[in-house]
Amino acid sequence: MLISIPSFVDSLFVVVSPTAATGGFRLKGYAGSSGRLDVIARCMMVVQLYPSSGFLGVLLGPPNPPKVLYMKTWECPGFRSERHVMVEIARALARSSSGCIEVLDVDFERLVHVVSESGFRAVLLREDGVNAFRNPDLVGGRAAFYLGSQIDMPSWAEDVVRRYGAVTVSLGPLSVHSEHAIIAVLSLRDPSIAGTTA
Repeated sequence: MLISIPSFVDSLFVVVSPTAATGGFRLKGYAGSSGRLDVIARCMMVVQLYPSSGFLGVLLGPPNPPKVLYMKTWECPGFRSERHVMVEIARALARSSSGCIEVLDVDFERLVHVVSESGFRAVLLREDGVNAFRNPDLVGGRAAFYLGSQIDMPSWAEDVVRRYGAVTVSLGPLSVHSEHAIIAVLSLRDPSIAGTTA
């Protein structure tokens, strides 16, 4: 199988970046040279705090797209900073893996298929979807959440996810940063994260 996802993982976040570099970026001034791979790094920092969640970063930028960063959250030692994540990503892209990050050479449709076959219901996060705060059940269960990075997912990628029966869910009418969207979903799935329960 392309990826093996443990049964205790109940949520998977798939962030698609049309611009994130697939290698060759400088760690000095990485936000620009990496095609905003820093957005992926910040999402990884959030997801690593929840070992029952997994993360897939789909990189579609130069020089060798596509690449998928598969972060095995349950194996992560704990990233200290965004730069620490970027260093690990750079190593992983150069060596095919580094620590808890594995690099997959797979096209997006194949990835969505494997995630679906692994038992994850597809949820597409978009501003024009059904309001998740009024319908929290929509983000419950074993689900894979697909979202864009600093810009929206390409329409063709959204079409792929919809072909796998995705429900389109909104976190509100305004655009939010990807890492904030992930925090909102995790808070809806487990209210104790937001401090709303004892």
